[in-house]
Amino acid sequence: MPWRQSWMYEYNFENEFPYTPNVRGVRTDRWAYMHYPNGDGQPDTEKAELYDISADPLEKKNLIDAPEAQSTLNELKAELEKIQRETGGLPDQMPLNPQLRFEMPDAAIR
Repeated sequence: MPWRQSWMYEYNFENEFPYTPNVRGVRTDRWAYMHYPNGDGQPDTEKAELYDISADPLEKKNLIDAPEAQSTLNELKAELEKIQRETGGLPDQMPLNPQLRFEMPDAAIR
């Protein structure tokens, strides 16, 4: 069986960590794509990100709007959806992000 060519990651909003939004992403040997869905079909909370990690390992240049990267972006979006379907992740049951806040969580849970 061949080794996988990509993997998906996700994080769901938690009230204890109000500065961390929902995130869905996919990673390949060369590319990292992530977006920040708000939940319940609402628009993303933050601008999506796309990095060519072979050329930019520190992820300093977001290529999400670069015309030359749109084909790759479309491939990665399709790959993310494919993995979500294969793993039972669709429909996505992420929580709705309330207004994100940036204060630190309660000291008792740190």
